[in-house]
Amino acid sequence: MCIRDRCNSCFHPFIRSSVSFDVLPLVEFKLSDDLSHSKFLELISGEKSSAPKKKKKTQEDDGWNEANFGNEQVLTFNKGGNDDGEITPFIQKMNETQEMQITNNEYIIIEINEEIAKSMIAEEVVYADYSIYCSSYGIRYFKNMVPEIQITTCPSCLRHFLLDEYEYALLENKCCPFCKHSTEKKEKNSGGLSGVLGLSLIHI
Repeated sequence: MCIRDRCNSCFHPFIRSSVSFDVLPLVEFKLSDDLSHSKFLELISGEKSSAPKKKKKTQEDDGWNEANFGNEQVLTFNKGGNDDGEITPFIQKMNETQEMQITNNEYIIIEINEEIAKSMIAEEVVYADYSIYCSSYGIRYFKNMVPEIQITTCPSCLRHFLLDEYEYALLENKCCPFCKHSTEKKEKNSGGLSGVLGLSLIHI
């Protein structure tokens, strides 16, 4: 029997930290055909002053629930949103996409348009550009559904990590804990390790 490393509810493949192998709260999405990568970055980096500020979510009301069943970790999402009834455009699109999945062997990646992108912020987006290694591969985008859990990506192997784990590895070994990509050259150019650790949550 084939055991798939994915959510039992929405069939989203688990994205794990390449150090601890903990499940990261990342949901993959793709851009609509009329939304370019540069335009997307512009939208998520723009001012959100026109929208009312929302209270910061806590791990208790973010809508995600983690449970252990034997040797399996299961991360499920409460479609009702958090306690204040807020459902963001991204979550609404995620629910609509899940309803389109007919069989348990089918997984459909969420597709977002410009309006949904406007509701997102850069700090909650992680992406990796695989085209730097293979021209037939594109950019994979993920939304961090629990912003309190900081996630970063190695600019060399494009693996995802909990930020604390990655920073600790850089401090201890001055290299990525997975691909061993050295940061010593960057350290010399930046004048210290602080320049290396000042990593954005978004990397190419």
